[in-house]
Amino acid sequence: MVKNNYGYGWIIGEKFNHKVVAHNGGINGFTARIARYPDDDSRIIILANFEGLAVGDVERDLSAILFGERYQIPKSHKPIELNYEIYSDYVGEYELISDFIIVVSAENDYIFLEATGQPKVEIFPESNTTFFLKVVDAQVTFVKDKQGKVIELIMHQAGKDIPAKKIR
Repeated sequence: MVKNNYGYGWIIGEKFNHKVVAHNGGINGFTARIARYPDDDSRIIILANFEGLAVGDVERDLSAILFGERYQIPKSHKPIELNYEIYSDYVGEYELISDFIIVVSAENDYIFLEATGQPKVEIFPESNTTFFLKVVDAQVTFVKDKQGKVIELIMHQAGKDIPAKKIR
């Protein structure tokens, strides 16, 4: 039985004009995805010992390759040298959604991000206002007002730009 593109634990849909039946999974530091293309007798299976991997994005790009569609090679991020005193401007709490706070802290010339219910991770500068994470494909941009005060951050992940207002 299929209801709302969901049947017997599988998400059923279409990708690149091909029927797909897929399912994600994961536990304690591991993540996985299987996508079956029954009409094409093809499968894509992703197993990762990294909980933060965007397996849906990886599967989408591999499916694009399989079916000769356009895909995007992930951007390579390289940290730059930055005056660590600038980190104090970014330290604080940012509200992404109600009850979901991102805490930015600086310790010993390093800057960290910690989201509600998630571990603290180091972020790395690409510019004075843009940072990237190594544990997951995500970037953070700090936004300043006309006076140069940081008022929000924008989380860039999985093709989405999600603003978070600075609350403290």
